[in-house]
Amino acid sequence: MDGKYAKDFSEILSVLSENEELKSEVVELIKTKSIHGKATEEPQRKAIFREVLIDVVNGKLSTLESAYRATEERLSIIDSIYGWDRKVFASGWAERHVRTQLSRFYNQAVMERLIQDGKQECFIHHSSLEDSSTQCSIILAGKKHLVKELYERLIKNYENGNWDKEVKIPDHPHCTHVVSLHIN
Repeated sequence: MDGKYAKDFSEILSVLSENEELKSEVVELIKTKSIHGKATEEPQRKAIFREVLIDVVNGKLSTLESAYRATEERLSIIDSIYGWDRKVFASGWAERHVRTQLSRFYNQAVMERLIQDGKQECFIHHSSLEDSSTQCSIILAGKKHLVKELYERLIKNYENGNWDKEVKIPDHPHCTHVVSLHIN
């Protein structure tokens, strides 16, 4: 595997701006893989959300904050069949969706590369903003893991929508951990 890879969620956009091949893989996943969640359940809303994710990955939206604002503007709560539901549209809903799916697609692309390259293990670094009490910090961070196992959990949860409590990456909407090949 050539190129630079993120060691922390905060590095994803800069890494993608420097790694065109990985960026293309992430964009292809965004275009083709399932996205679950009531805020984007309707087909037109899902298509709009995919556009926002692609725009942030391609740099048309230059910051995560601009992607959060674009999500809120383009996916108006009043246009959703769930607009009345404050569990679906709780404060910060757009940020949670953008962060979760960006992390999911980035990690999915990296793990697919690792598997394709015959790698058995990956490493999850401690992140600069991790909450040391979270499951992901305790179980994942600072350790090697079987790539195939983490990949299967990601697919089961994020792509198939079969949510469970098994530790995965990303493990929650504000998860700052990412899959890496190298320990250093």
